Amino acid sequence: MNITDDVRSFNVDKKTAIAIELALNKSIYGHAWVHIGDALYDFGARSKPIVELLVTEFQYDYLQELLISSS
Repeated sequence: MNITDDVRSFNVDKKTAIAIELALNKSIYGHAWVHIGDALYDFGARSKPIVELLVTEFQYDYLQELLISSS
């Protein structure tokens, strides 16, 4: 899955998508960004063919921080 803010992007595999989704759910944005969590979960656990997830610049920065902290 490619996560992008339409300027920058990074790719995650299924395992990493689930790790980010779990971290997002525990964060203050878990409820507000449920659509992002759902997309990450669907890609990682349900093998849905989601190729790209378009997010805002702030969401991108936050998700990238979750990626770094989950590594």
